[in-house]
Amino acid sequence: MNIVEYAIQMEKDGEVFYRKLQAKTRTPGLKAILGRLADAEAQHQAVLVRLAANRKAVLPKSRLRVQARNLFRKLLDKKPMAVDKLSQLKLYRQARSLEKKSIDFYTKKARKSDGEATTALFTAIIAEEKLHFALLDTLVNLLANAEGAWLENAEWFHQDEY
Repeated sequence: MNIVEYAIQMEKDGEVFYRKLQAKTRTPGLKAILGRLADAEAQHQAVLVRLAANRKAVLPKSRLRVQARNLFRKLLDKKPMAVDKLSQLKLYRQARSLEKKSIDFYTKKARKSDGEATTALFTAIIAEEKLHFALLDTLVNLLANAEGAWLENAEWFHQDEY
């Protein structure tokens, strides 16, 4: 499996992961954010398929930052939300970790790439993956500090003021 084929599979796996996480979430705003992350992974996959076929492969400009900002505002305007389940918070953390691994993968491969088009595409995907990481980091922090979330482990003394 070459680098591009591996990247295609990685993006497929990312899309599936976000769709599964989206299905487990009951909060409409979180569902929307996860759906957009899944769509972005599918878009990355499609562009990589074009690259593998030696066709023009350009990552379209993402609107995810603006969309996510609006969705986070809506989430924050509502009553503080409790995490649906502790395992969900764990999954969001896992998703954040996967995005970090994607950033590392594409950074390493962009440095080693011998083609300008591949390097440019990987650099664009790195920027997208960094945005995904930042969104998930915000989501993890929002949920971890949600009212009632501190009950996830009663053995720990929480000093955060709520």
